[in-house]
Amino acid sequence: MISVYNIFDVTKENKGTIKIDSIGETFMKKTDEEVFIDCPVAGVQKIVRGKWNMVIMYFLHQQTLRFGELSRKLPTVTQAQLTKELRMLESYGLINRKVYPQVPPKVEYSVTEMGEQFMPVLKALEKFADTYETEKV
Repeated sequence: MISVYNIFDVTKENKGTIKIDSIGETFMKKTDEEVFIDCPVAGVQKIVRGKWNMVIMYFLHQQTLRFGELSRKLPTVTQAQLTKELRMLESYGLINRKVYPQVPPKVEYSVTEMGEQFMPVLKALEKFADTYETEKV
């Protein structure tokens, strides 16, 4: 078996290739865009790859929540990580961030119309989890 730690040959001359020394073959390293160019669901991967994105969407679909409320529902998530995930979901257009002009600041998060369109995907995953008890995986 070839160790992952010694298969990359990152010399200036062959940057972007993977060299497997033990069998002497060289393969081109493909970018994510090249690998998934023909896959119609590749764009959705950005949404589901976030560690907490699906859980955040689940809670926000139930009701509009403030940051602190969402944070209490996800006690193991750091504030920095929650902020990152919320910004990511907002940039994808799945959630809305509403800032109220008051002191102290009040910010609420809710699911957008596009986020509502995504909910059948989340419901299908929820059904799969219930059917196959995925918490055991």
